[in-house]
Amino acid sequence: MTPEQISAAGAVLTLLERLGGMPIYVILFVLILGPWIGMFFFDRSNTKRFEATRKMYEDNVSLVKNYENLSCDLKDVLLLNTSEWSGAKEKLDYLLRQKWGPA
Repeated sequence: MTPEQISAAGAVLTLLERLGGMPIYVILFVLILGPWIGMFFFDRSNTKRFEATRKMYEDNVSLVKNYENLSCDLKDVLLLNTSEWSGAKEKLDYLLRQKWGPA
């Protein structure tokens, strides 16, 4: 044991000696109600973690919906861009054929 642990144990023993018969009741109280109190705080902590996880998944759903909307808009832009470039290529081919004849 480290010196800090020894001094802590000595302090606890001194406190128990000053209390007299009271430590037995304290020990019974801690043994009987301690687990219930611990589970209360553990449950409270788990509830907060569960709520945070639920909010994270809800945020992910909204992110996916926004991404779907964005991908739809980008698809429309790509289709429009492709069709415009196809039209420009046809016009250039037509102008080149008029000026220099068929290839």
